[in-house]
Amino acid sequence: MIKLAEGGFNKIFLLRMDDGYEVVARIPTPIAGPPHYTTASEVVTLRFLRNVLHVPVPEILVYSTDATNPVGAEYIILERLQGDSLASPAARRELAWISEYAKPQPRKTFLLQTDDPIDPNEHAKLLHDSMRLAPLLAPQEPELTSPILRHPDLSLANVILAPNSTEVLSIIDWQDSAILPLFAQAGYPAFCEHDMTKPQPLKQPKLPENFESMDPVEKEQTRLKFRMEEANVYYIALTGLDNPLHLKAFRLRHLGLRQYLLAQTGFQWDADLVDLKAALVGITRADSLGIDAEGGTEPENYEHAVEMNKKWRLTMLEESDDHEKDICWRIWPYKDDNDNSEPPAI
Repeated sequence: MIKLAEGGFNKIFLLRMDDGYEVVARIPTPIAGPPHYTTASEVVTLRFLRNVLHVPVPEILVYSTDATNPVGAEYIILERLQGDSLASPAARRELAWISEYAKPQPRKTFLLQTDDPIDPNEHAKLLHDSMRLAPLLAPQEPELTSPILRHPDLSLANVILAPNSTEVLSIIDWQDSAILPLFAQAGYPAFCEHDMTKPQPLKQPKLPENFESMDPVEKEQTRLKFRMEEANVYYIALTGLDNPLHLKAFRLRHLGLRQYLLAQTGFQWDADLVDLKAALVGITRADSLGIDAEGGTEPENYEHAVEMNKKWRLTMLEESDDHEKDICWRIWPYKDDNDNSEPPAI
C-alpha cells in the first residue's frame, strides 16, 4: 500500500495486489463532512454518472459507508486508471518557472482571530435577511432554475487522458458535487480561473507590443496571462455554440453576487459573520454602484461607481463591530489588488 496524496477532504492510497493488479482507495478526512453521507453521496453520484449519463468516471469496485469494518473508516475503492492528468504539463511548466524566477511574497488572504465571543443570533439575523432576499435571487425564467449536476472542481488535474493521447479517459474527484439550479451552478470551470466579477470579452487576446523586450519573469507571466485569456475566450465562445442555455445563465444580472450570497448562506455557523455581511451588502448595493452583471461598468459611469464604492465600503465599516472592522475593510470585494490600506477611524 502506497499513500498517493492527502488533501483537505480525502486520503488517497494505491493498493497493489500480489498479482500486480492495482486499485485506488479513498478515505474521507474529518473535515469533509459526515463520513457516512459524504461517502454515500459520492458513490451514488459516480454510479449515476457512469451508468445513466455515461460520463467517463472511475468504476467503483467496493465501498463502505459504515466505519464498523476491518479498515475502521468509511472508504471507496476504485479502479486504477492508467493515464496522465491534464495538469501534468502545466505542473511541470510551473515547477520550472518557480525554480527559476519565483520570489517570496506576502499572502493576500488570511483569517483574523478574535477573543471576543460572537453571538450566534447575529448570524441568525443575517440568515433571516438572506431569506427575505431569496425570492429576488432566483431568475424568473424557469429554464434558469432547472436542476443541474455539475463537477465542483473541473481542474486540469481532474481530467485524465489516455497515455500519449488527447482522448479523455476519465473525469475524477466528484466529491461535493450537488444538484442545484442552473443559475447557481453557471460559471467557468476551474481550469479557466476566470474572475466572475470581471466581464469576459469575446475579442481575441493579443500579446503586448513590448512583449519581446520584457525581462524573462515578466515575459513568462504575460504569456501565462495571455494563454488564460485565450482559453476563457474559447470557452465562452464554444458555450454559446454548444450550450446556449448556460450562456444565458452567464448573462444573468449580478450572477456572481447571487452565487456568492447563496454560498455564504449554506456555510455552517463558525463565528464568522464577515463574509455573509459582505455578500448581503454586495447584492443590495450593486445597482447603486452602477455595475453590470459581472461587476464591470461603462467608462462614463466609472467616477460614480468609484464614489459609491467608497461610500458603501465605509457604510459596512460603520455597521461592523469593533473586532470585525479590520477584516471587513480588508476583504471588501471591490477594492484594488494593491490596496493594503488600514481602515479609517470611525
